Amino acid sequence: MQLTQQQQQMQELQNTLVSKCWEEESFKQTLISDPMAAIKKLTGKTLKLAEGKTLVVVDQTTESNVYLNIPAIPNLDDIELSDEALEQVAGGITPGWLIIAGYFAVGATIGASVADWLGED
Repeated sequence: MQLTQQQQQMQELQNTLVSKCWEEESFKQTLISDPMAAIKKLTGKTLKLAEGKTLVVVDQTTESNVYLNIPAIPNLDDIELSDEALEQVAGGITPGWLIIAGYFAVGATIGASVADWLGED
């Protein structure tokens, strides 16, 4: 699956933030304590999150620890299949393919929400 321009921007931002944290301990501490302010100071852009969302930064630089991220349960009621996927379903698609199509639809939905993160002031 190819990334959209906004997803590429988010990946670049993440790479920039991680590099800056590795270079400057003070920036890392600021990013942990006030991520929105640290990102704005570094990039000049305000990170826009959906209403009710909070950005949490966790320092995972301790090499002796292994971290596990437990993501939110996807809301499968909000998944919309593409016209192509709907055509395949209407044409008698096998259940296995339907499961895979749903998986990618969840990924696309999650990816689309990431695209809303960056905003301009």
